[in-house]
Amino acid sequence: MNPERCFVKELQLIAPGVYPLWFEDYKKWFLVRDYHRRVPGITEYNPTTGKHYIVELVLEDEQGNPIPLDGRLLHALRLLRYEKYTYKLKELIDRRKAPKEKERKRAKEQLNERANELLKMVYRLMHTKTFDLGG
Repeated sequence: MNPERCFVKELQLIAPGVYPLWFEDYKKWFLVRDYHRRVPGITEYNPTTGKHYIVELVLEDEQGNPIPLDGRLLHALRLLRYEKYTYKLKELIDRRKAPKEKERKRAKEQLNERANELLKMVYRLMHTKTFDLGG
């Protein structure tokens, strides 16, 4: 069973080096990546191509039913890949942003304290007699 050529091209754009492989024993598609050597417990051997491969993803739902190769799967893979990389990127940005946020918060608190002191001083000056006009 061969996948559609357009599906394979789109999959290569999302995850270079990954291709679908049909397993007759499981009646499911697997997304696999070729590997240059045998690693026990990690790689498998494909006798038809004569290469070792790593299983990246088994295309099945929660109940174990096979998922067909279509546009919905490609969209889900794009989202999965996007979340995988942006989560790490966002975490790094947030970690870098945290000290600056603390500095900004401290500066804002100091500015508010100075503004309150100024308002207190203005209020005192407004209600304190400075000159007696003798009227």
